[in-house]
Amino acid sequence: MSALMPVLSVGHMARRLTTPFARGADTLPLTLVAQGSPTQAPVAAYDFLEHRARFGPPPAPRYILTAWRDLSVDTQVTIDYTAEPNGPPQPPLTLTLPAGTLAGASLVLDLGANEGPEARLTKVTMSPPAVDEDVAGWWGLTALLGNIAKLLWVLGWERDHIRRQMARTTAQRRLSQALGLSLDLIGYDLGIPRFPPLPYSFEADTIALYHLNDQAGANPAVKDMMGDYPNRPGHHGALAGAVQVGAPGRFGSGFAFQAANAVVEILSHSDFDLGLNQSFTAECFVQPSQNAADGHLLSKHPDPATDQAGWALSLGDFGRGLPLNPRWLVSDGLNPPLVLFADAAIPTDGFTHLAAVIDRPAGVARLYVNGQPVAQAALGDLQAITNAEPVRIGYPGAALQGVVEEVRLSKVARSAFHPVLGESDDSYRRRLHFFRRWVLPTPANLQAMLNEAIGPVNDDPAPLIVNETNTDIVGGAKTITIDPVALLPGECIDAAGNRRVKEVDVCGSAVEETLFDPVFLVTHNDPQVTYLAPDPRDLNRNELPPDPHRVQLVVERALNRLLDLAAPEAGAGQLTLQSGFDPRAPDLRATGRGLRFSHTTIATGRLAALAHRAGFTFVCYQGQGDGVYASCAVAEYIEIVTSPAADFTGLDGLVGDPLTVTVRPALPQDTVYRWLTIACGEGRATFNGSRTAAGATMQLSTPGDLTVKIDVTRRRNTVSATRTLRIGLKDLANNNTIGRDGALAVSEAVAGEPDRFFHPAFLVNHNDARADYGADPNHHLMQATAAARLTRLLDLLNAGGLGGQLQIESAFAPGATDLTGVGRGLTLRHTTLTPGQLASLAFAAGFTFVRRQDPDVLVRQAEADLVVVDGADRLDEGSQISLAVQVKPGDVGAGVRLQWTLGLADQAQARLSSVTQPSVDLLGRQAGRVRVQAFYLIGDNPAPYTFEVRLKPALEAANAIIRKEQYDLVMNILNAFHPIGVEVITQALRKRVVELQGSALEANPDYTYPKYRVRGPAPRQ
Repeated sequence: MSALMPVLSVGHMARRLTTPFARGADTLPLTLVAQGSPTQAPVAAYDFLEHRARFGPPPAPRYILTAWRDLSVDTQVTIDYTAEPNGPPQPPLTLTLPAGTLAGASLVLDLGANEGPEARLTKVTMSPPAVDEDVAGWWGLTALLGNIAKLLWVLGWERDHIRRQMARTTAQRRLSQALGLSLDLIGYDLGIPRFPPLPYSFEADTIALYHLNDQAGANPAVKDMMGDYPNRPGHHGALAGAVQVGAPGRFGSGFAFQAANAVVEILSHSDFDLGLNQSFTAECFVQPSQNAADGHLLSKHPDPATDQAGWALSLGDFGRGLPLNPRWLVSDGLNPPLVLFADAAIPTDGFTHLAAVIDRPAGVARLYVNGQPVAQAALGDLQAITNAEPVRIGYPGAALQGVVEEVRLSKVARSAFHPVLGESDDSYRRRLHFFRRWVLPTPANLQAMLNEAIGPVNDDPAPLIVNETNTDIVGGAKTITIDPVALLPGECIDAAGNRRVKEVDVCGSAVEETLFDPVFLVTHNDPQVTYLAPDPRDLNRNELPPDPHRVQLVVERALNRLLDLAAPEAGAGQLTLQSGFDPRAPDLRATGRGLRFSHTTIATGRLAALAHRAGFTFVCYQGQGDGVYASCAVAEYIEIVTSPAADFTGLDGLVGDPLTVTVRPALPQDTVYRWLTIACGEGRATFNGSRTAAGATMQLSTPGDLTVKIDVTRRRNTVSATRTLRIGLKDLANNNTIGRDGALAVSEAVAGEPDRFFHPAFLVNHNDARADYGADPNHHLMQATAAARLTRLLDLLNAGGLGGQLQIESAFAPGATDLTGVGRGLTLRHTTLTPGQLASLAFAAGFTFVRRQDPDVLVRQAEADLVVVDGADRLDEGSQISLAVQVKPGDVGAGVRLQWTLGLADQAQARLSSVTQPSVDLLGRQAGRVRVQAFYLIGDNPAPYTFEVRLKPALEAANAIIRKEQYDLVMNILNAFHPIGVEVITQALRKRVVELQGSALEANPDYTYPKYRVRGPAPRQ
């Protein structure tokens, strides 16, 4: 409500008149004395002496009453007056102003025979009482003392009436003051429509709530939803007569009352007693049957046809000549019954919301139809309304025939019916307030926004918390390749498994290879291959002939892998290489990066799939009879070859040894070479002799990685190749250390700190017959990353034929504060090798830290995945493999959760059979790479990239309840404002919504969690 300026139009106009008209335009504003009373205010004493002093003759006053506030309900104003100063009271004047009257509206008071200068107004009384105001702030009285003033009031009445309407219309552009359709239009601009009409949920002033969607045979037969809330008794009902459950209703299903004897009875209870000061509302949706006779809808009355105490909401003619007319009857058994009629027939082709109200503070009874007040009457001397009758839906022998749903009884006088009649302006305005502003979705901002949105819970003004403290998480991952089984004719695929690709997009074109020279091609000869001779052709000057033997190095490697993969399936068949290097080819065969081939025993589609697996970047099954075309992306044209080749350790050489490096393929004599080393790692070497020949010799001086580069220049074009050499040790001196990168004299810190979270259940049991673990079972226990390096060390010892046995002197040391306490440290010995030799092999095996400490070798390993995912690394499309983790969540502790996740790249498609079981199946649907991860979530906090919204712990401990509409509002805001890529966990919040526990209402309907935020049709205007 808004205040109006205290001067009416008559006052404005009167001040603009000249002096000769002053007497006729004179007015006198009367003063209402503010006493803090919401029902009445005395009029301050007044007289007309000033008027007489100025103008002589006495005035002929007429009084007007002005509303200074908007009226939302029908309001009765009583004016007390006397016929002469200090005379006896006269019968008061009573005026009724309808709901919707705006501030500034005025009415003339008719004093009849008492009109004149001797009459005095004494008091203003208002019903219903002023809401949080003094009556003096709601009304104004003005005496119009002359005829011109009366004329000006008549002329200015319309302006006074529409001034407030103009102010309201102007204010519609502001969200804080917009109403109805104006509010809808603001929401339309934002793409945020109102929530649709929804069933009622918990509200503190509700006595009983019956959705009437119970099914046949339910127990209780008619459930009071309030019984699901803490400290609520639950006034359940019983069925009698011809009541059909499951009838189509306003929200899902309702109860159909098919005969006059149909009734639902709820036992009498003190909650239903209406004391002298107790307000009350009874409401429901109803769709009466066609030609339904007079009948009772809701009641607590022995017999509504008598004057006994009770109340009844009914539909019928009741002698007024209008069928299906809503009637609200209230009786205390002492005074005549109070009866209100809507005087409008309720339609039978849809549902109508009816509400009957007793408003004790206002002293009135009201009747609402679809949320609009249609009748109001003063309660007068109405006393308490109590009886022992049950509350009834329907009535024995006089039930209204039709469908009833969403019955609610409340201990307050309601005037708004949100959300069953749709989202209210207040709720919608509050939502739009959030969507209008830009908010950075930090946890603090989200928490403040959500608390502002839903309001208090159990009187706590900020009940929600946003928890982003992540739980401890340990896990492991495995990258799995899904291979195609066979390609279809015309189907192409790239290395990542993407189909419907083009060679130029994947591998480029021959035109782009400006540095290509045929001298970089190598000759491929393999007895498993039949090389078809090309058709004869006339060569141009300096043109090379086509040759299926000649390919680039990158193609040679892929072709060799294809032969290895095809061998188990080939039988006696052979690969037929139809075409290799061909300068005239329209594809990458022009530079030796493409091949066309077929097979004598392997089907073409299957051969194409094997080529994809072999590493060709682009593979295409060209069609029946055309074979397979495959090509590789651009790679280095030359490669560096070492001599001697790597030994059983996989190292390229040892400190102190020479190493020869040469270029492959052999190049013409006019080629210029330049060798150099790039110190990207700890490894070091020096060149002995020339660095400008096709080969060079290096002296290896420091362990670690060393990158060697060769620049080859021919005909002013330079190409390069690099190779990273791994240099090892022959021996490590006593008390010396070495890191994984080859750095000497390093501390154990290079292996990192102990794991932030550790549990012995995640250790693997290493049990290899090639090792001696001793009698201590802890010598078998270590993290998977350390176990992998230990297995590699045993493989090296076996491959080198070194004899003897590796001894595990210690492994997991429970309670230790260093890396042995988390299973990442081992102490080793060997029965025949010296400690220095063993340390050198441990370095070759890849341990992060190695120390020789005679007679032992101490190794430490850097932190890696604590969890091992067991299973194959590849599978075919359409097949499945089993993946497993060996640790059950219960082995780690109570409340530990296991969760599998699946990451898909490009067009890969796969599915896990479960996301919580220790063993799962992975179904490969479409080729590509997938990353499968298994996580153990430790504790109750959310996982990474998630946050949780829940009640404060104190409210959860108090079993606090969140209303369904509050929950919907939270979900609606989270849907719009949660950070991109972050999951919001609301399970703890959902547990606090009673309606969602028994699936009484939908958890995430579209109106709270829309798929997209877009504008629909504009609201009807």
